[in-house]
Amino acid sequence: MRKTNKAAAAPESRPAPGPLLSGGTIDMPLGPVSARLCCPLCHGYFREPFTITECLHTFCKRCLLLSFARGSKECPTCHVNLAPDPYRECLADRTMESIVDKLFPELKGADDEAEKEFYEKRGIKLKRQFREVALSDDKDDQEGTHAKR
Repeated sequence: MRKTNKAAAAPESRPAPGPLLSGGTIDMPLGPVSARLCCPLCHGYFREPFTITECLHTFCKRCLLLSFARGSKECPTCHVNLAPDPYRECLADRTMESIVDKLFPELKGADDEAEKEFYEKRGIKLKRQFREVALSDDKDDQEGTHAKR
């Protein structure tokens, strides 16, 4: 019986390509981190991520609150007991939100636009952040018009 060296038989392992600097921006392959940025309930990238303080699992706010509204009082991933009030065991994860927003700015823009349309459709006064953006856009438009004259 002939012994084989398993290390020699294994295909050559190469490190994953790292971030690349091009034109003042950093291009980074998302494969290695993508799974850490996705909600285990909806499998989409985190939108308004909330982390359970007891076990540190993170979910989209909507996904987690729907789970609690259905009567669950445990973490959807590890099933740690969060009774009597699971809402008190969760915190907004601003760090995770910032990471996702920086890597996928188009998601933040789409969320903001959907929220703005929601308020406009119902005749509700816009939130301050949208009023400030609208005012700065109007000001930019006016300056552009004056510059052309």
